[in-house]
Amino acid sequence: MTTVFLHGAPVTPVVGRPLIACLPSVRARTPRIPGFGTPLPNDFEATMQRYADWFAAELSEIDGPVDLVAQDWGALISLPVLADRPANLRSWVLDAADLQADFEWHGSAKLMQSSDGDAMIEAVVSAAPDKRLEMMLATGIHESIAEEIAREFNDAMGSTLLSLYRSAINIGSEWGPLIDQIRPPGIVVDARQDPFRAVGSAERFAARTGSTLVTRKDSGHWWMLDDPQGMAELLIDFWASL
Repeated sequence: MTTVFLHGAPVTPVVGRPLIACLPSVRARTPRIPGFGTPLPNDFEATMQRYADWFAAELSEIDGPVDLVAQDWGALISLPVLADRPANLRSWVLDAADLQADFEWHGSAKLMQSSDGDAMIEAVVSAAPDKRLEMMLATGIHESIAEEIAREFNDAMGSTLLSLYRSAINIGSEWGPLIDQIRPPGIVVDARQDPFRAVGSAERFAARTGSTLVTRKDSGHWWMLDDPQGMAELLIDFWASL
């Protein structure tokens, strides 16, 4: 049994480290999403569909059953993969929001999708290390992780991030219908303190996929860092029930 932990953006697999440390008996696999702490392959276009294709290929190379745990963009690019029902996928845990045709991105995403996004990314990349760290901490990410992410946030990562968000302006209408093709067993993590999540979207996602909704009242966008031991216990119980 392999457990795949897929991170979001603009971070790297380090965000899963505290949770994985609480799961010593788990055989963990932590792929790096291309462009985030690792260079983009030649001719790799940083779009949401290209990333979904990349992740489908990653899963297909794993022998035996897979349990997926994915956060943020990791969860989003998993949606087409889950809708295609890969044969080796045993279960999934996502924090993905419900996607409808009228889906609206949060403010930071809209900024990156606009012509002002380039200046926003340039401000982060050109900031002094301590200022860049402050920016990371302002998103709620924990200090030990934020230091590593801040060091890795460079021009290449910034350009990749802009390309990804700009490819996803219409993600609601393009990928929303796929959600109805996703089947359990799965868990939707509803982190109530997540400022990037629309109220009620986790409940709708769980209802559409017939999955279990797990509410984390005190957790935010970085729920795997807020209470790694609690999340580990939840995952262990879930996997034992399969």
